Amino acid sequence: MPLRPLLGRTVLLVLVLALVACGGAEARKAKYFERGKVYFDQENYDKAVIELKNVLQIDPKDAATYLLLAKVEEKRNNHRQAFSAYAKAVELAPDNPHAQARLGRYYLRAGDLTKAQEMADAILNMYPSHVEGRVLKAAITMLQGNEDKALTEATAVVNEHPEAVDAAELLSAMYQKSGNFQRAIATLAQAIEKNPRDVGMRLQLARLYASQKQPEMAERALREVIELEPKNFNHRVTLAAFFAQADRVEQAEKVLREAIQTDPEDMQRRLALVELIANRKGLEYAESELEEALKSDRTNASLRFALGRIYEKRDASGKAVELYRQLIAEHGVKPEGLQARNLLAHLLYSQGKFAEAATLTAEVLKENPRDNAGLLLRGKLALQEGDSLTAISSFRSVLKDQPESSDALGLLGEAHALNRESELAREHFQKAVEANPRNVAARVRFARFLAETGDSATALKEVERALASASDDIAALRLKAELHVTRKEFAAADAAVVKLKSAHAKNPTVYLLAGQLYAGQKKYDAALKEFELAFALSPASPDVLAGIVKVELARGRPEAAVSRLKDVLKNTPDHALAHHMLGEVYLGQKKFVAAEQSIERARELQPKWNLPYRTLANAHAVRGDNEQAIKILEQGLQNVPEDTVLSLALAEAQERAGRHTQAIDAYERVLRHSPNNLVAANNLAALLADHRNDAGGLKRARELVPMLEQAPQPVLRDTAAWVYYRAGEIDKAISLLKPVVEKAPKVAIFQYHLGMAYHKQGDAQAAKLHLSKAVEANAKFPGADEARATLSAIP
Repeated sequence: MPLRPLLGRTVLLVLVLALVACGGAEARKAKYFERGKVYFDQENYDKAVIELKNVLQIDPKDAATYLLLAKVEEKRNNHRQAFSAYAKAVELAPDNPHAQARLGRYYLRAGDLTKAQEMADAILNMYPSHVEGRVLKAAITMLQGNEDKALTEATAVVNEHPEAVDAAELLSAMYQKSGNFQRAIATLAQAIEKNPRDVGMRLQLARLYASQKQPEMAERALREVIELEPKNFNHRVTLAAFFAQADRVEQAEKVLREAIQTDPEDMQRRLALVELIANRKGLEYAESELEEALKSDRTNASLRFALGRIYEKRDASGKAVELYRQLIAEHGVKPEGLQARNLLAHLLYSQGKFAEAATLTAEVLKENPRDNAGLLLRGKLALQEGDSLTAISSFRSVLKDQPESSDALGLLGEAHALNRESELAREHFQKAVEANPRNVAARVRFARFLAETGDSATALKEVERALASASDDIAALRLKAELHVTRKEFAAADAAVVKLKSAHAKNPTVYLLAGQLYAGQKKYDAALKEFELAFALSPASPDVLAGIVKVELARGRPEAAVSRLKDVLKNTPDHALAHHMLGEVYLGQKKFVAAEQSIERARELQPKWNLPYRTLANAHAVRGDNEQAIKILEQGLQNVPEDTVLSLALAEAQERAGRHTQAIDAYERVLRHSPNNLVAANNLAALLADHRNDAGGLKRARELVPMLEQAPQPVLRDTAAWVYYRAGEIDKAISLLKPVVEKAPKVAIFQYHLGMAYHKQGDAQAAKLHLSKAVEANAKFPGADEARATLSAIP
């Protein structure tokens, strides 16, 4: 058979198949795009996105598809995605003035006038009379402060093109800014005549009418919006909110009930009604509404989740826990079951039940490693444990899916602060408040960070910004009072407390805070009065009882503290905290037998509580019985394995007993489950440097140095320097020790370490100076004998 003709037919066949494939792809692309347009026109935006993304899978460089996708995302209020799609459309079609104008508007929103100007110039260079380009230019001119010029240009565009929506909206906004509301309303009304189906302008007109106390006209505009887009439930919510703000709650309720009747299967409508009732009538009415709805649909998970949240808000956490457990049992690891686990885990976390919260969160993340609620709580739990690396990883994972999450950004700031990365912490706190300037919790986190880094003035400014959004917020007012106390501005602190009491008269936390602030100022009578008010509102609060006891002790009245605790135990015999505090008071009075009995009782009542073990161990250690202290701590770790507090206490007890190998092992165990624990790292490094002066020990100590030398505390930096000394890195040791000694010149061990480093370096004069300071007044410290021997050997 001749080879050449066969090859020719093969090539022809390949070409034909390729052409068919291209034709098929183009046909599918056109079909998907047409479907996307139809869904867009039908306001079915979720399906429109699916179809348009199908187009982009076939042709990822189709500018028209990106442009339509941007408009769909705008309708879905996904403005980050809309911005990205407009940017891609402009990249692919740099001569498309509409895409450039829309992208320019996003730059305006972000305050980036330079980029917005670039878009306007690009449009007007190509098309000097382009309406959107001229409107964008006028908006930039206004923001640059030249309002007269901007008004002239906007007016000209509207006169030439009365149908131009963007121009009318801009001109109306300018009139509003200048206080000419009548002209603002007229401008929109005239533009609506030219664009009778435009919803956005009618919504703006409604807001304008409402602001000018013309409720009938506002209502009329909102009802016209609903007539234009009857399937858009958000418009009914807007009308209901308008009625609610005017205290026309019954009419608001009627609007939402009518919406439910038009689509009973849409649970969002029912939940919007419940939210309205909760906010305007009260939680008990919202609970009744949900219970009534559940009579006809008892298994509806959405309604039951809403009921659980109502229970939480009503402080009926027991009912919420029971409901979430029922949902977990019914739905297993289906999405509803995972959501119930998340809600229950967050509730337990808020109650301080961290172990069970962690178990539930692990179950969620096992099924869905990218579950954002689970990742967020895992990060919070890691912060609670001092595990900054796990926290950072968790919050970063959340931000991959939710890059604008103000909460996740703020929590990531906390994690970086815990990891002693101050610049990264500040950066993420700043991003958190920029992402949502009205997020009070984010501002309070940022303010607390600023206060902790010594910038109380800026911290106060952030607190004031938080209070501008929520004037009664407890956390913001509390921090404000604390900051004023720190700055010794006691009158301002008192004013913040008065504001707290006025806004939250029945909240025991307010009186607890007031008591703590007065106690900090040694105003013990005033503090006790506040603690008593808190106790009356919340007699079971451990913090309140602790406050009362501490004040009595500070006043030199231990018997009054004992009497108060015995009164509590008379009414609540199984009050573990009261037993423990009573034991602590007895310890202070050196009544050791009575103290041990009380603390033992606390331990019996709560065998998994770490504090009684630590207190008992300390009581024995104080009396020189270190062996018994070690036994108690080991017993505690059998009941509460891997507890950081008990593990550290055990390591320290073994170190005091001279069991250096066991102490080293104990500190290593702490670092395995809490790798950023500075106390464990410091003590381990010091032990290794002093008692394992071999290559392996020094290598391990050297691994711990980076986290210690970055810490602000002189004692930690001193340990890092001593490891450098032991490892023979004398210059590094001296450079670390000099500022430590300057900051704390009276600490003998710091002088000893610097003197030994200079001695090793061969600087006899400097060594003699610092070793002399170390041994003066016969100070006792580890290495004192070596310091004296070295000093005596220097000529």
